[in-house]
Amino acid sequence: MATAGFYNQNLYRDYPFCDQSQPLRPVRDPVAGSSLPSESCAQTVLPCATIVDFGAIIRPHIAYDVSEDWIYLHAVRREDPYVLFFFRTTAMATQLVFVVHQLRESYAYLWQESQLGEYAYTIPPVSSSSNSATTDWWLGCGETIAGWEGFLVVGQLTDLLTVLADGETWTYQANHMVIEPARVQCLGQAYVRSLNLANQARTTAIPPAVCYSESSSYSRGGSQDVQDYITNTCLQGELAFKEGYNCQIRQDNLGNAIVISAATGAGAGAVCEEFAYYPGEAVAPGDTYYTGGPTCADVIKTINGVGGAQLQIEGGPGITVQQDPVNRSRLVVSLALDDFAVCPAG
Repeated sequence: MATAGFYNQNLYRDYPFCDQSQPLRPVRDPVAGSSLPSESCAQTVLPCATIVDFGAIIRPHIAYDVSEDWIYLHAVRREDPYVLFFFRTTAMATQLVFVVHQLRESYAYLWQESQLGEYAYTIPPVSSSSNSATTDWWLGCGETIAGWEGFLVVGQLTDLLTVLADGETWTYQANHMVIEPARVQCLGQAYVRSLNLANQARTTAIPPAVCYSESSSYSRGGSQDVQDYITNTCLQGELAFKEGYNCQIRQDNLGNAIVISAATGAGAGAVCEEFAYYPGEAVAPGDTYYTGGPTCADVIKTINGVGGAQLQIEGGPGITVQQDPVNRSRLVVSLALDDFAVCPAG
């Protein structure tokens, strides 16, 4: 809470606005779609003594860019015995509405939350109790979480009531009565609010006939599924990390981090069979595994007990070994007697 001396000084300066000079001058670039007709745009500047302090907090779930967005005084309306102050932001279609009784003492401190969706304010009924200088009327919020909140400190309303008639409204352009950027606290990316779980699609084996097709999408690198499959969102409360197959988790207190790494046999142990990465994942028709491809029983691993990645098969005299021009995974062994001598008939 600021001292009374600070508020006294603000009675004679632009703070908490960037500029309150007469005539009104734009402080920021125009906002697309926010321009008002010239006849509805207020030309009278708000007296400096009216508002001596303002502050706002932008909630974490709002996309507020501190370099591009701002908060501004949208309108001031007099409805005796109240004065209403409407604050808006360029980041969302909500506003703060402060209802101040004209008899309230100087440096009145009011706090308000915005409402998501269309905002409808209600003027409190004028009664014997509402004429009290200590009565504040707070506007209710919807059931959803407010996008932003703020406070207003009212100075002296005398100068404003002299020039603003009962029932009259001053409406300002979005780039005129702009609040000082330092008076806005944005909580975006300030802390972790929830956890989401997702898994990427696994890398699958492509059939050889597709691999070697010049016109196939796989030959251009576009056949693999690269989608992220979401399983759970907005997890909150007391959450715990559980080690899966070949996985280990440790807490780094010095670096303030949780380190998740791979280790053979760690966590839930070595996995002996395939399992679904996400609900609904299915084995492709004709395949045995989620990853596709042949099983170990379908692959020749040795020939005459000899194996290896560079095993060479060569034809001998009268024998040729060639690759099938249609099925590139097949070898064709055939007789070739061209190199043998031909004995003439006797």
